[in-house]
Amino acid sequence: MKTILYLVLDLVLFHAAYSQSVVNGSLDCVSTGNNMINPSNIAGWTVCAGSPDLTDNGFASYVAGSQVTSCSSPDGDPRLGLASLSSSECAQTSITGLTVGETYYLCFYGACFGTGTTLFNSGPVEPVVCVGGTCITLNIPMTACNWELYSLTFVADNTTMVLRCSYQNATNFGYASLDGFHLFTNPSCVVPLGSRFQSFEAHSNDENYVLLNLDVNSSSVGDQFILERFTEQDKAWTVIEEQLTTQEHQADYRFIDYAPHIGENYYRVMSIGKDGELKETTDIRMVRIDYSKHQKIRVFPNPAKDQLNIRMQATNTHLAVYSSQGVLVYENRSFSKQDTIDVSGFEQGIYLIRINDSYERFVKE
Repeated sequence: MKTILYLVLDLVLFHAAYSQSVVNGSLDCVSTGNNMINPSNIAGWTVCAGSPDLTDNGFASYVAGSQVTSCSSPDGDPRLGLASLSSSECAQTSITGLTVGETYYLCFYGACFGTGTTLFNSGPVEPVVCVGGTCITLNIPMTACNWELYSLTFVADNTTMVLRCSYQNATNFGYASLDGFHLFTNPSCVVPLGSRFQSFEAHSNDENYVLLNLDVNSSSVGDQFILERFTEQDKAWTVIEEQLTTQEHQADYRFIDYAPHIGENYYRVMSIGKDGELKETTDIRMVRIDYSKHQKIRVFPNPAKDQLNIRMQATNTHLAVYSSQGVLVYENRSFSKQDTIDVSGFEQGIYLIRINDSYERFVKE
């Protein structure tokens, strides 16, 4: 078994996936303390219930005496603060420029902090985030200095929709902080952050490999990088490589994805600090793969259960079969142009066959 990531050379930029910041979603303003969410200090936000806060680590009442340590939002303070009360606390803003009928992914950060009193030192906290009538109830652990990444999927029923953040929990009194609201048109859920990265680039070559290049800043020394890929076939992010740890003089990492999926492949890199917490994330790179121009292999039956027949023009060639996770599961370096392989032991799923510079997929049932 081998992973599909290897060192390569020169790369060029493809393009970033579309995203937009929600109106004032990052709460880009000056912190004002308790009960200060209003258009005069943060344009676009209004109070829809109770007394939500606009705060940062400069307000000791949100740190002193708490059971956890507070820290700045990954998106940069200030952030929205919601305390659990018998009556709801709620703040809202607008998302504009939507396309009716389009599916969107709202991505944001959440954390659980005490307020410096025993009243709100409970966890987990369970604020509710809604866009229109689509809502998600969060379950944020009360962990010191820990910002979690969350997402809400919704379909736009108007060009402008209301983003509403509220909290009502009379039995488990806690304090929730939310920040960094960004909108995506693919399920990336990666909020653009201040950069540990100089650049992240991806493109395909003539053999339909995906070439990836990551340049990091000196501030990333000691971080671990996790490279992931998302495809519509997988419906989830797949870890490609998670053993990238920067060295003092190493700032350039280059790789090949030998088994991307047909269609759109999205890539991202997350920077994990020595404390194991998410520090920053690159923006997204997307590469589209079309194997039709390399259609030199015939496989049948497809789907296959026990035996897979392979027909091709060449003989004595190198055949390799990769799983959807990019793991090499079968290899034959002297494959004949008409042969059969036993796939009965393969797990169910999608596989990629590579013979020299030709590709084909099959499904194991």
